[in-house]
Amino acid sequence: MKLEKHTVRFPIYWPRLEDNKRHLMRLLLPTPGNVLFTLLVVGGLLWATSAGALPFRAPTLSSDSTTTISYQGRLADSSGAPVTTSGVGMQFRLYNTDTGGSPLWEERHTAVPVEDGLFHVLLGSTDPIPVLLLANNSTLWLGITVGADSEMTPREQIASVPYAMIASTVPDGSITTEQIADGAVTTGKLSLPFAEYRDFGWFSTTSSDYVPIPGAEVTIDLDVTSKLLVVFAGDISVDTDGCGAIVTVAIDGQLYDLPQIVFVSAPKATRVTGSQSMIVEVGPGSHVIQLNLRSYGVTTALIGHRSLSVLAFH
Repeated sequence: MKLEKHTVRFPIYWPRLEDNKRHLMRLLLPTPGNVLFTLLVVGGLLWATSAGALPFRAPTLSSDSTTTISYQGRLADSSGAPVTTSGVGMQFRLYNTDTGGSPLWEERHTAVPVEDGLFHVLLGSTDPIPVLLLANNSTLWLGITVGADSEMTPREQIASVPYAMIASTVPDGSITTEQIADGAVTTGKLSLPFAEYRDFGWFSTTSSDYVPIPGAEVTIDLDVTSKLLVVFAGDISVDTDGCGAIVTVAIDGQLYDLPQIVFVSAPKATRVTGSQSMIVEVGPGSHVIQLNLRSYGVTTALIGHRSLSVLAFH
């Protein structure tokens, strides 16, 4: 009895303080390191929540995972005539060599339906095929025995199609740098937060309109829609009793009235210290985040000991 036309198928700084009078004020402000650390922790938690990564356990390839392979072929006798006997006993074995060796897996089907020589079996339906057998052997051969005959030769090499079964459960450590093309991984494809930090010198204005603060600017380039966590800190004072000053954030020239650091109707030469944060979603592209200062009343507004930190995550 011989086997013909068989196939395998698978569905497949603070600026330094110049005198001791300002020392207490500096102690009240967050340090650059604290700001960045807080940004990274908060941003990381926000990202993890939005991405559904808390809790998260990376999928691994279980040693007892199993699968099946669909196989069909045609049986013929020594003269080439199709076998018409129904319920033929058949033995199937998988090897990691084309000749000799011991089977890595085997399965017996006691009565395989045959019609005009054609038959179909689902390998692994009786004795499941471990997925690790496919994952750990780059090439496999199938040996077939019909009835009481010897195993047919040559063995049939298993095509690459069944190996797609392991794609849904990639073994740990199976993807290395050699499999990743240079430049294939960009910041837009990474769901990891990244941050920029700025600290800058003293600045004052008498304008009642918002004026960009020199140096208080961060530019971030994004490949995908992302959220920005903006944290800014500083102290503000005015030179006239009862007047005020405000510092707020602008993104791509758009002012955000809140959150803001506000000093209202205060005695002159008295400072208020504070920090604020905000989260805003922006689209892909280059974005400029900047602090703006304004005064109101007959006054000169002074801001100092400032910092601006921006963290992007998606």
